[in-house]
Amino acid sequence: MMKLVTVALLLSLGACGEQSEETYATWAEADRVGAVKRGWVPAFVPMSAHDITDIHDIDTNEQRLEFTVSPGDFYSMVAALRGVSAKDKAAAVELSRKLNFTDATDVYIVCSNVLNGAMFINRESGRAVYKTPVEWANDDCS
Repeated sequence: MMKLVTVALLLSLGACGEQSEETYATWAEADRVGAVKRGWVPAFVPMSAHDITDIHDIDTNEQRLEFTVSPGDFYSMVAALRGVSAKDKAAAVELSRKLNFTDATDVYIVCSNVLNGAMFINRESGRAVYKTPVEWANDDCS
């Protein structure tokens, strides 16, 4: 009987998270289905972005957004973002490992009214990974 109660409890806890994964071939497709309006594809993501994957948990507001940008849009995309401070470099390297994106050439802080995050970019491939929330980004955004 105790095993049955334990299994039921574990199953009910596992069902609490509401994680969603969506993929879009282009920014226009993400816009068409409302992902841009809902904020899942943030304003800094250029309209040339493609191969977009959005994984987010509605309960925790945790998000991982991956996309590719054309090289011509790289600098305009990051122009308003902050570079990672020297004190947070080690934390950024650790997070890039957790995200399995260790070939990032640049890391930026994304300050938001809701949750602060970090964006990792490989300038050569145009691949980017945006992650939120990132606690160590809070000091840089205050």
